[in-house]
Amino acid sequence: MPWFHWFSLSAKALQRGRSPHSPPHQQPGKVGGMGLGELLAQLFERLQLGRILRRLGLPLWTFLGIGISTWLFDSLGTLMQQAIAQAMGLADPDQGWQTYIPAGLLFLLTLASIMAIALWQGRRHHAAMGGRTTELQQPDGKQVLIVLVSRPESAIFAINYHFLTQGTLEQVWLIPSDDSVVETFGPSTRDRISIIQHYCQRLMQKTGRSLQVQVHNAGVCPADAQDTFDVVNRIYRRSSYPPEAIIADFTGGTKPMAVGVIMACLPAGRELQYVPFNPATRQSQGPFLVDYQHSAFDLVG
Repeated sequence: MPWFHWFSLSAKALQRGRSPHSPPHQQPGKVGGMGLGELLAQLFERLQLGRILRRLGLPLWTFLGIGISTWLFDSLGTLMQQAIAQAMGLADPDQGWQTYIPAGLLFLLTLASIMAIALWQGRRHHAAMGGRTTELQQPDGKQVLIVLVSRPESAIFAINYHFLTQGTLEQVWLIPSDDSVVETFGPSTRDRISIIQHYCQRLMQKTGRSLQVQVHNAGVCPADAQDTFDVVNRIYRRSSYPPEAIIADFTGGTKPMAVGVIMACLPAGRELQYVPFNPATRQSQGPFLVDYQHSAFDLVG
């Protein structure tokens, strides 16, 4: 079967097999209703290329860095080889210094791209920090809140902050755990979703404002960080809101679920928050931003 025919069949299959938990503005099975970028993203998701790269220890930035480094040292090696050949009289005397031009330009271009990427990363981090200090900082009001479901109190506290205090919240995503490892992590937390939903209904009735509650009904495996990573990453990619308008709260859930949320929010522009609970006062605080991206890229570098 030709590769382009296989790709066409895969694209049609993906259009028919849209997730039932996609936002309501997306219409499953709509021919031509999916952009090429989203189509390719879903194809790569089915192929699980991200999982394969992470298993190999090659996140995207590391993979890109290896490629640029190879290009840089290859051009540098070519320049050194030509210089040695000239010094030993093995090069064509008619060509002269012109033989250095292609490799020299390639070396300078690669070096300039490295400097540009470093400058871009520095500026993005500075803009994301927004002049904040290392003290605990509360996030700006967001339009979309992603919550791991366990204690309803912490989820409600986060909703109150963005909906009532900041007055910006328009959509909440609730991600419960499933029953895949009951003997280790206990039963699913789906039964706690109704508490949060009813509270959101009361908020809408009280304020007269709309608040859309989306539930990932299938749940995620409480022992598999990759499962939570895939769900949160899919929410970011398919949302009609920009990443800057979305924030993920990893207060609830199990530790592997929290790791999945953190990994999904590693790309610049995706923010994390946490709602601490003080046992002495029996009160929640915050929510507070968790600034981790710059340190994470330092570790990778």
